[in-house]
Amino acid sequence: MKKYVILFVLLITTHMCNAVERETKPVPWKAATLSFVLPGGGQVYNKSYYRAGLFFAAEAAFLGMSVYHHNEMKDFEGKRNSAGEDLDLYALHDEDYEFHYRRRNSYYWWLGISIVASITDAYVDASLWDFEAKKSKIHLEMGERNIGLSLRF
Repeated sequence: MKKYVILFVLLITTHMCNAVERETKPVPWKAATLSFVLPGGGQVYNKSYYRAGLFFAAEAAFLGMSVYHHNEMKDFEGKRNSAGEDLDLYALHDEDYEFHYRRRNSYYWWLGISIVASITDAYVDASLWDFEAKKSKIHLEMGERNIGLSLRF
């Protein structure tokens, strides 16, 4: 089942990325959706390859560390439960269990924050795609006694 889900996600991502070749301006919701589905996908869609690599690396690292600490937590939970009547051994394994539990939850939070940052970055980048062209049409003129604002169409 996992293979089919991964294949489906890759097909949708490929289709959406190929659509950028036909479009001139990126669509913000597509960039945000791609960033949600695939780490760095929205940045690739917006042709911000360095940021795509950064977000991919960050999300992969946080996910990997979450999985690592989850596995360690489960290992110490088993050791703690098998300690039996030895309270010192139980306390030792309980301390390690709590350490990995807190670390796992911390990395879950960092993973969520990086996903939200990636989605926001992709959406804003796509929304501001033609900002420089629009900015060049606005001119602010400042004199000694007046301020003028002109907009070219």
